[in-house]
Amino acid sequence: RGNAEVFPLEIVSGKLKDRPGAVILLRDITARRQLEEHVIRAKEEAESSNAAKTQALAQLEASYTKLQDLERMRDMLTHMIVHDLKSPLSSMIGLLSLVEESAPDEFEEDQIKHLRNAKKAGCSLLQMIETLLDIARLESRAMPLNRSPSDLGNLIHEAITLLDQEGAHKIVGISEPETPLIVSCDPDIIRRVIANLIINAAKFTPADGEIRIAVQAQGDREVRLAVADNGKGIPAEYHEAIFERFRQLEVRKLSYGLGLNFCKLAVEAHGGRIHVDSQPGKGSIFWFVLPTAPPDTPATSGAA
Repeated sequence: RGNAEVFPLEIVSGKLKDRPGAVILLRDITARRQLEEHVIRAKEEAESSNAAKTQALAQLEASYTKLQDLERMRDMLTHMIVHDLKSPLSSMIGLLSLVEESAPDEFEEDQIKHLRNAKKAGCSLLQMIETLLDIARLESRAMPLNRSPSDLGNLIHEAITLLDQEGAHKIVGISEPETPLIVSCDPDIIRRVIANLIINAAKFTPADGEIRIAVQAQGDREVRLAVADNGKGIPAEYHEAIFERFRQLEVRKLSYGLGLNFCKLAVEAHGGRIHVDSQPGKGSIFWFVLPTAPPDTPATSGAA
């Protein structure tokens, strides 16, 4: 160029057809060369970025695999410990029951009270162990479900009989249709689900509070059961978290423990779903939905 700048040229030449001579075409390809160099750099950067991403993904996958292995080891160890605790704890409860029945006259009133509290605490711990074992079976899909057409209304009344007086006296109403609502379920497991929801409601309901239970058809293929309380309520950001194992809510400083986690896994194992509707200061409604049993199928009671 006039300013001594060097630039790339493309030269194309060809002979003339009808007479001697040639055609020579000179073209400035600076812009094209810059574009080519830009494409090459972009390709190199993309390849470098892809290599970095591939490496990062490989590291992430390796970390995830390691985490899964650690979780499996933790669950296996927990299961082994819990399983080994069950037998001696059952023996301890049996011995406490034997002492309570065989020598009531040899203890003072306070001693009998302490004995019964110890037995109650042992039963609670045994129930927690059984729930942990059931959760492990549900998570691994190894929990046998003895399904049968069951009247959900009957299961509610049977679940209430499992409660202590503290939970039962807060139940002020059970709303159910005159026609039985039959669901396809394992009655023993769903009875436990109902009892857990009532116990959970009683735990967070004030002494003068109330619990209402309602069961109703939801379309032709589902039945919905709801347990409502007038407790403090739960903020929306915790509605999913409370169904996780050992999840503790900062807003209440109280743990929901294993009960709701068992309920979620048990209901989902039956092809149903579970949720909570709640707002702070307006109480909570825990509800689940189960599929109905096939028509013209006789219902059975869930009583053991």
